[in-house]
Amino acid sequence: TPSLLHQLRPTADRRQSQVLIDALLPDSAQIDRSWSPMDFYEAAFVPPKDDQISSTIEVPVLEAALFPYQKRTLQWLLKREGVQWSDTDKTIIPYAADQEEPVNAFRKLVDVAGNDYYLNELLHVVTRDPVPFRNAEASVKGGILAEEMGLGKTLEILGLVLLHQRTTPLVATDYEVQANLTPTGATLIVTPESLRAQWISEIARHAPGLSVKFYQGRRKMSGDEDQIINELAGHDIIITTYSILSAELHFVAAPPERSRRHARVYPRAKSPLAQLAWWRVCLDEAQMIESGVSQAATVARVLPRVNAWGITGTPVKDDVKDLFGLLLFLQYEPYCTSTYIWRAMIERHKPIFQRLFNSIAVRHTKSMVRDELVLPPQKRFVISMPFTAVEEQHYQSLFREMAEECDLDLHGAPLSDEWLPEEHEESMRTWLNRLRQTALHPEVAGYNRRLGHNKSRPMRTVDEVLDAMIEQSEVAIRADEKAYLSSKLTRGQLYENSPRVREAL
Repeated sequence: TPSLLHQLRPTADRRQSQVLIDALLPDSAQIDRSWSPMDFYEAAFVPPKDDQISSTIEVPVLEAALFPYQKRTLQWLLKREGVQWSDTDKTIIPYAADQEEPVNAFRKLVDVAGNDYYLNELLHVVTRDPVPFRNAEASVKGGILAEEMGLGKTLEILGLVLLHQRTTPLVATDYEVQANLTPTGATLIVTPESLRAQWISEIARHAPGLSVKFYQGRRKMSGDEDQIINELAGHDIIITTYSILSAELHFVAAPPERSRRHARVYPRAKSPLAQLAWWRVCLDEAQMIESGVSQAATVARVLPRVNAWGITGTPVKDDVKDLFGLLLFLQYEPYCTSTYIWRAMIERHKPIFQRLFNSIAVRHTKSMVRDELVLPPQKRFVISMPFTAVEEQHYQSLFREMAEECDLDLHGAPLSDEWLPEEHEESMRTWLNRLRQTALHPEVAGYNRRLGHNKSRPMRTVDEVLDAMIEQSEVAIRADEKAYLSSKLTRGQLYENSPRVREAL
């Protein structure tokens, strides 16, 4: 097999070639079932603290001082895009990714004629020259920024945008010319709707020199198609959301060819996002595309771009299989097109898995960089908030109900010698939550429906709750009076049947 562009062995053939590999390489990888999310977090790259070159990084347009660990991460981000910071020139220079150890290494063997050949245990390929395979790895630009929450991923991305810009004048590549794409130096950032305003405010605060535009969707943009494309291409950063990206699904690719009685009268509309050759595409909260099959994930991975970044503090939630969607987005061959190779890696080849994500993912935790964080000392004040009379009354009434249901007195002592905590464990857990909730407000929990709270309206004030409690008590009194009178009537009827008419009256 000369390169990854050729057909790789399908699953049926891999069963046969696995027998051969096990015979040629007795120390071949074995099936490992002990996988957990920690396999990714331990594999992610952590830049060494003794990196002196990174400490000299300067981002003059960025109106914020980067912590040392952020500078080290920024240097790693630059290298993943093919450049690096030079401490002598105080600027970025080209970086050769082929200087690093290949992720998917080939084993050198000798054939019966005495000639060298190379065997890959995961891909199940034999080749005379492994260089094209290594070049395919080096061609992946971008990766996974998996810093722990609160460590400044937004600021690191802004530093990357400011330091590594597309060379001008913009010259379209042969592929972009053939695909009729407009080259742009803009960075497209896709974010959940809840974080869109935060991204815009953070850019305005830390990098006010960058021009930013919110892409609201093809239908909401004014002007014709060419005007929209030119407008988007003229900004530094374009912000959009996953929901908008999902809505563009049917406008990012050419329609399937169908036999038609008449030719199309009007050309099919196409999303402006798919007509631009983006310099960089970033997915914030990238765990949202973990399956790789959602509409937003489909659009994200087909957008033309040079560099691609998945930004997430929690790339793995339940299983390392969650990472497949990110590899699809990064277009990392062959894992993004050959699911059987991906499955084989997470079943038999943990060392390759670790090398792969050590090369494309970076992560710091707060515990790693605690000595580099300059934060004001934390002060904690405990303030007791006593109940109002209404809250006290309500809490104590619920406490009495709890004690009665759990067969306890008001001091928490069992009412019987045969009382077993196991029999009341679930009930006590429920009541503990109820009492905690009512300590906040009488209407917090759903079990207070007897107070007449309507979820569609705002929570009532304590005074309003007091009125409701008085009304509820009056209703209870009337109900008890009715029951009392009903019992007296029944007793009178019984006397009358005696017959004891005077007592009955």
